[in-house]
Amino acid sequence: MNDPSQNAKLLIVDDEKSILDYVGLGLKYEGFPFSTAASCAEARKRLGEEEVDLVVLDRMLPDGDGLSLCQWIKESKGIPVLLLSALGEVEDRVEGLNSGADDYLPKPFQFVELVARIR
Repeated sequence: MNDPSQNAKLLIVDDEKSILDYVGLGLKYEGFPFSTAASCAEARKRLGEEEVDLVVLDRMLPDGDGLSLCQWIKESKGIPVLLLSALGEVEDRVEGLNSGADDYLPKPFQFVELVARIR
């Protein structure tokens, strides 16, 4: 059966090339269309140019705070956001969810769990 969530376009925002490569390889295998960004500025640019259904967003980016970007995405675009971060304490997750994130997955993570949360 075809999973309708696989038609969703994702934007993966992370400054770690290894994370982008790992997630990208898995998303290709799973059949999800996606694009990537390595900074807040690049993410804003992509969101202005592309139709995106879900943003997977790192909290710590080289040119800004992922939480501020999350708030901007939610307020201006209304797109669901899944925060993906090395900051995984309860306080960090609560802060992320309070910033508007729909979900929060601490690093390191298993790809199968990421896909389940995306779906």
